[in-house]
Amino acid sequence: MADIRLPSASPDFQFSFSAVVQWSTVLSGSRHADLGAVAVHALLERARALTATQQVTEESLNQHRLAATLGEPALDEKGQVRCWATEIRLRLPDADQKHLQHLAALHRREQTTLLERRMEQDKRAYLKDDVFATPGSAAVWWLVNHPGEVETTLGLLDTLAELSAAANDLPARRASADAIEHTKPTRTELAFNAAVDTLVEPDESHQQPAPPDAGTQPASEATSSQKSARSPGLNGSARRSTKETPAEYREQFFSE
Repeated sequence: MADIRLPSASPDFQFSFSAVVQWSTVLSGSRHADLGAVAVHALLERARALTATQQVTEESLNQHRLAATLGEPALDEKGQVRCWATEIRLRLPDADQKHLQHLAALHRREQTTLLERRMEQDKRAYLKDDVFATPGSAAVWWLVNHPGEVETTLGLLDTLAELSAAANDLPARRASADAIEHTKPTRTELAFNAAVDTLVEPDESHQQPAPPDAGTQPASEATSSQKSARSPGLNGSARRSTKETPAEYREQFFSE
């Protein structure tokens, strides 16, 4: 018999079984019309009972176990024939073998991914809960990994403090006053400062006084003439002249 499907421990896979059935009659009792079929059936039942508990990944071991079991002569359930098998072959079909290899590759990839993820999680927890728990622990960690570089560590204190704050979901530490003072202005800030300077500069056209007209008398001269006209002389002639001669009307213009 050849290419007989037998169950395995996995419901998705079946073994392909081939063997040469050997049998002999038992003289006592009644006989079956086809004792060869009885021998084959008895042998397949023995093989089925064994392969149903075997894993498909143990193909070579399963074949050796089956050969050792079926190679021993045994009677059928009614005791009509004694049967055994030779040239036993147990394997998976090619399609099932490829499918099994693909599943095994996926399983290995899954295990690798889970292991890498676990290692990454452990490393992240170590950095967050231990290394960058505080700025001081971050500085100590840097010194341990860079022994003797004290000056470099001092220059990295601000950076390590910011990393510690970020690792613990805290607001970033503000820059020092010296750092803010030496920060170069951006292009937008320069443009804004230039616009403000333009608005603050005085307009020269408004500061220069307009030239006086021909008939316009400066305010200082008009004021001095009024004072001289109002101030009385020694003999009182100025007051009389003021009464006798009416004051002339002069229109004055001022420029602002």
